[in-house]
Amino acid sequence: MHGEDSSTWNGYLNALMKARARFKALGCTSTDHGHPTAQTADLPQAAAAALFSKVVGGNADAGERELFRAQMLTEMARMSVEDGLVMQIHPGSVRNHNRFVYERYGRDMGCDIPRRLIMWMRCGRYSIGTATNAT
Repeated sequence: MHGEDSSTWNGYLNALMKARARFKALGCTSTDHGHPTAQTADLPQAAAAALFSKVVGGNADAGERELFRAQMLTEMARMSVEDGLVMQIHPGSVRNHNRFVYERYGRDMGCDIPRRLIMWMRCGRYSIGTATNAT
């Protein structure tokens, strides 16, 4: 899509930078990042490339996947400094939980909620998709 080999770490980053440039050319002013945590990492290039290969290969454990997400937040922050796009971070948010919004507008269209609220919702006190209080 962007003329880059996204199966490599450098190609993946280059493809992301090109996508950001395209979004900016279309008038976008910010990026949106929903991550389980706000953890960041600043790995050396070789370590980041090795981690990327492990994640893409499906061989990363939960800790390595979280480390990759942390590295990607750092990479996105670096790109924001370079291209001027504002970086919005929604740590701990759960997306796509509102059935009405999801079915009508598609994925990632808002209605983020904090992860802790999910436990409350699973207790039956809130009906997902109808926005009504069941108690």
